Amino acid sequence: MSRKKRRNLSRTAEATRETRDAAVHLEWLRKERPVLNGRQRVGQSWLTDRFERQREEGCDTALTAAAEFSTLSSALTRKLSYYHAPVREADTSDRFGAVFEEHLTAQSDKLRKRLGRVHEFTDASEAHRARIAAKNLRYVAEPIVRLVGRGDEMIRALKKLQDSLGELHDVHVFAEELVAATEKAAGSRARRVSEVVLTADADESEVDRVRRARARDPGPGLLGLARLLHERGMQIFADIERDWLEDGGEALFEQVEKFAADLSERESVDSEIEPVRTDSLESPRRAERILDREVPRASDYADTSLVKSNGDEAPAQEAREDARI
Repeated sequence: MSRKKRRNLSRTAEATRETRDAAVHLEWLRKERPVLNGRQRVGQSWLTDRFERQREEGCDTALTAAAEFSTLSSALTRKLSYYHAPVREADTSDRFGAVFEEHLTAQSDKLRKRLGRVHEFTDASEAHRARIAAKNLRYVAEPIVRLVGRGDEMIRALKKLQDSLGELHDVHVFAEELVAATEKAAGSRARRVSEVVLTADADESEVDRVRRARARDPGPGLLGLARLLHERGMQIFADIERDWLEDGGEALFEQVEKFAADLSERESVDSEIEPVRTDSLESPRRAERILDREVPRASDYADTSLVKSNGDEAPAQEAREDARI
């Protein structure tokens, strides 16, 4: 994939981020409302209105990005359907299983290092990088897991880790939004105090004006939400610390190492691959063929043919049409 297309995909993701975050925050606010008292619900309603506006304002940007992605997706689907392969046999080629083992191990090592940098609940950026590493490792492993019909437990563990770190990331993002909202509310509170001091109304006493101003103050609700958010974040981090930090993640890394080692040895792959699930379109024979496929070096591309990404040769017409890849 070209750098230009990568940048386009990044811009699409960024354009939809604000709307996605607002939707997540609104769902949490809805769930927490029952535990708030009357005064605190004023703040919950005030913050809900703020996120509703944020989501609505981001919708146009998100819809534009989605339309652009539709065009980009069609181009990527066509281009990623084929790849170049050498016509002649290459003596310098490595087997796909061995190359995949190296790549999987490298992604696993990256995840281990990034988890090792997460020590406290406040390590927001480190936890976010660990989440991305878990996602990348899962994306690398999933296609081969589906192909060979085993490794599902490893994928489930990676999904659980990714979800836990994602929930922690949501808390960190919400915390930043809550700080900004509290600063905004402080300005509103100052205006209400001014109204109480400066308003001259013979029909309403100062006490009544103060009471009315306090009834509209979102401050107590925002403080209550901050407390609940902190409790939620600490619980999520405690679970992550127990299940994934220090020695907690060793079971996952052992699964990854075993899965990768099994694929790196051709003889082991041939003898140990189990039948694929009956709902899979893949077959053990095809899995063996792909794992045993040679992966040429860059210098081996002098004479190449176009091959479909499922391993079949491309029809002549399709090869001509996609020869620019």
